Amino acid sequence: QLISQIAAGEVIERPTSVVKELVENSVDAGADRVEVRIEGGGLQRILVSDNGCGIPKDELSLALKRHATSKVKSLEELEHVVTQLERIALANPSVALTLFTNGRQTMRLERGESHAARIADLMPKDFRGASREVDAQTGKWRLTGLIGLPTISRTRTEAQYFFVNGRFIRDRVMAHAVRAAYEDVLHGQAQPMYCLFLELPPDEVDANVHPTKTEVRFRESGRVHQFVTQAVNAVIA
Repeated sequence: QLISQIAAGEVIERPTSVVKELVENSVDAGADRVEVRIEGGGLQRILVSDNGCGIPKDELSLALKRHATSKVKSLEELEHVVTQLERIALANPSVALTLFTNGRQTMRLERGESHAARIADLMPKDFRGASREVDAQTGKWRLTGLIGLPTISRTRTEAQYFFVNGRFIRDRVMAHAVRAAYEDVLHGQAQPMYCLFLELPPDEVDANVHPTKTEVRFRESGRVHQFVTQAVNAVIA
């Protein structure tokens, strides 16, 4: 049972898990144009087309081997899928992404955008004119991206994106680090908007602590926390 769950590197619980796995495979295969078509919220049909490197002809039969268990029981909301594509798009501005839902185009992002332009395309509209660039480096660590000014704070955390070595993560250390940088200018339940990218040597972070790979473990979490807080705070100041 365990082998069945982890063989594909992903536990498939809902349509968004399928979309995430397939689109990340497209990006890993060198694609710079990806098109996603879903029907019935992803339960009736999921089709991902790309221009990346294909599977060698003599290995095609391996692609049809059983690798995953399905736990899809009900029609999930279209948003589990859109959010997943937005995360992948933010990390890969050189890739064009198009989404068709029940035959209707609902997302179109052109390839070759700068990170700042791609972020502006996908964040709330007021973020474009009220954000500042972050670009800090210490040794082999680098933090880049955009953060929102305190004037466009939200009551929820939906406009907060953090990427480590190109992959979207949810991490309490990172979330707390950014929040700490805003502590003098945001109060109560106000939440900042941001899209940040942390690059560091692969051996300094473990990305395999959760089946969906959205959680990480840093070798020096205290130093990472301090680095992120100081970098963001310097821009706010």
